[in-house]
Order: sequence, then structure tokens, then C-alpha cells
Amino acid sequence: MELNRKNTKKIIFILCFTITFCLFLIHIGDVWGAIVGIFDVLLPVIIGFCFAFIVDPVVGFFERSVFYDLPKRYPVHGKGTARGLSILLTLLLVAGFIALFFHIVVPEVEDALAVVSNTLPNSSANFVTDINAALTRRHINVQIPAEKLSDWNALLTSAADWLQKALGFGSVDSLLETAKTVLSRFITGLFGFIISIYTLAQKERIDRALRRFIRAYTSEKTAARIFRINELVRVSFRNFITGQVLDALIMAVLCFIGMEIFRFPYAGAVCAVVGVMVLVPQVGSWIAGTIGTLLSLTQSFTKALLFVVFYETLVQIKINVISPKVVGKVTGLPGILVLISVIVGGNIAGVVGMLIAVPICSIVVVLLHDDINRRLACKKPAPAAVSAAQAPVKNMEK
Repeated sequence: MELNRKNTKKIIFILCFTITFCLFLIHIGDVWGAIVGIFDVLLPVIIGFCFAFIVDPVVGFFERSVFYDLPKRYPVHGKGTARGLSILLTLLLVAGFIALFFHIVVPEVEDALAVVSNTLPNSSANFVTDINAALTRRHINVQIPAEKLSDWNALLTSAADWLQKALGFGSVDSLLETAKTVLSRFITGLFGFIISIYTLAQKERIDRALRRFIRAYTSEKTAARIFRINELVRVSFRNFITGQVLDALIMAVLCFIGMEIFRFPYAGAVCAVVGVMVLVPQVGSWIAGTIGTLLSLTQSFTKALLFVVFYETLVQIKINVISPKVVGKVTGLPGILVLISVIVGGNIAGVVGMLIAVPICSIVVVLLHDDINRRLACKKPAPAAVSAAQAPVKNMEK
């Protein structure tokens, strides 16, 4: 290789990159700690931007459909008033949904858990008696001791003590640390909420400032590429959120219909919990299934077992049929790519990986499609080749 100025720059870049990468691997613990520290500092900003990004379509809907005539009537302050009223209505709508959920679902769940705590000891003892009778009829010399299942108060007390020790609530110092952590998270959420309101109110101004910054410090070609990727990220994540919400609504409706058909108790409360919790990958489905099983225990163990089978079937239908179809249609991805993205993202980064895997896959697919089209457009068209089926025919004619 000729050692000219261009090649020298490449060699220096490769050496610097190699040294930096080796230092990164050597001090990966310190680097990760620094990243976590920066993330904690920027957490209110991240929360604010994420919340503003999620509710921005609702704000835009109110601004375009409800308060569209205010800027025409009041040219000076009409636009700002329309934006402020749209943000206020959006926040009231979100707060109303949360309050409605807690007003309808939580009381029913509390009542059902009270019924479970009162009826579970006798139900479990009767269930064990039935199993022992069935084993005796089949001449199986195995008996399950029912006496150990009768003292549910002691069992619940032991579970509460274990949970208290696991969470560190055993001393005054741990209580103070927990209170400090809760207060810190509350302040972080409050600052994030304030940042989200400011972002929604000044989104055009923030967008113009960021575009000016990018154009000032990059070339026009690089800036256009950054703007293109930013638009893809915005559209992909927004479509993904829309698909997730639609997926949760379909899941809640199917759960309600199935519970009404099979006469499971507390269908309204369970389907509301399912509709909310399935938005959280992995953990949410388990929480919703556990609550539904406990509520089914208010009738019998058989009902609870049937609910477990029903809910697991519904979850498998959601994972393999509903999610790939609904989310794939909204994001423009084939169902197989949606399924692969969720699996790979979950294996790499857990819940967070599952949340961001589909939008990232959508962005990569669009960028790859654009790059393929650009490369094919730069190439000369290949000459028409004689197909393999026509070649023997021509040889035979000769």
C-alpha cells in the first residue's frame, strides 16, 4: 500500500480506534458505571421526552379537530391558546383513564382477594380430599396431607415476613432509605412531567433549534441523512406504540369474550388488568394471569385450573398470531420479522430489548431497502441472458 496522505490518515484512524476499543474492554466496568450515572442524571429529560412523544398524537388531534379555529379568530395568541388547551385536555384524558382503571378494577380485585382469603382454606382442603379419594379408588397408596393447608394465616404471615426481609424493611435505616428512594423517584417523575409539558408546548421551536445545530456542525449530506433517520425513528416508534395499544385492546376484548363464554368470575376486572398489563412484555402477562387465577379461585380450584389453560392459550394466540399480524401491519414489517425481532431483543436486553426491537428492525429494513435501491440504480442493467430452458431448444434446432 502506498504511504500517501490519505492512507496515513486511514492508518492513524485504525490505530486510534483499536486503542480506544482495547481501553474500553479493559475498563468496561468503569465505562458502564459512567453510562449508568449519565443515564440517572438525564432520567427526567428522558422521561419527559418519552411521555411527550407518546401523547403528542393526541395533542395534535385536539389541536387540529377541536381548537382549529382559534388561530384564525385570534392571530396573536390563538395558536398558543389552542396548544395549551390541547395539552390540558390530553392530560385530563390520561388522568381520567388512570382514575377509571383504579376506580373500577382495584375495588373488584380487593373484594375478590378478600373472598379468596376467606374461602381458600376450605376450598383447598376439599380439593385435596377429592384428590386423595381419587387416588384411593385407583389403589394408589399416596395421600396428600390436608392438615398443612389449613393454617393459611400462618402461611400468609410467613410470606409477609419473607417479603419484608427481602425488601429490606427490617430496620429504621432501611425504611429511611426506602422513603428516600421513593421521594427521589417522585421528584424525578415530577421533573419529567414538567419537561414533557414544555416539550409539547415548544416542539416546533425545539425542532428548529436541533435542525439548525445539526446543519451548522455537519455537511448538508450528513444533515439530510440524520433528518431522514430521525423521521424513520419517529414514524417507526409511533406506529409501534399504536400497534401495541391496538394489540392490547384486542387481547382485552378476546379475554372478556372468553371469560363470559366459560363463565369465569370477575370478567370485567380481569380483562381491564389484561389490557393494561400486556403492554409490559413478559412480566405483564404473568401478573395479569396470576390475578385472573386468584380471582377464579373464588369459585373453585377447577375453575382456576381451567382459567390457567384458557389464559395460556390466549397468550400463545397473541404471541404467534395477533402480535405479528397487528404490529407487523402497522409497522410495515412481515409477521416473521416481528416475531424474530421480539425474540432476539428479549434475549439480548430483556424487557427493554423487546420494547425497542420491532421499531429498530423497522428502521433497519427501511434503510436497507433504500440502500439496495440506490446501489441497484447506480449499476448498469445486465444483458438479457438466455434461460436454461431455451438453450437446449436452440442447440437442437441447429
